[in-house]
Amino acid sequence: MCWSPDSRQICFKGANATGQEELVLVDAEGAERGIRVRYTTTNLFPKFAWHPYESRLVFCMPCRERRVVQMYELDPATDAPPVLVAGQNSISHNADPCWTPDGKHLIFVSHMP
Repeated sequence: MCWSPDSRQICFKGANATGQEELVLVDAEGAERGIRVRYTTTNLFPKFAWHPYESRLVFCMPCRERRVVQMYELDPATDAPPVLVAGQNSISHNADPCWTPDGKHLIFVSHMP
């Protein structure tokens, strides 16, 4: 789970009745105030990194085209689909993202398969 920088939302990995995994956003005041399934997939990594100043949420999952784990980002305020984080090595596994406090750099673990 990961708190938004303003502490108004929580992002977490959930599972639905069909066994698919979901990236879920919940209002901090409770589900009755707002719960939103933002993305559904089959293999979502549970580590999330919310940008400290921008509306960007980074997470990891296997990339079908590249056949390695890659970082994806989405705007939690919209319904736009996630996109690959730019600048990644396309042949290495990239996981466990974390933003620096100033939001200028994304730190992550990378290793070759």
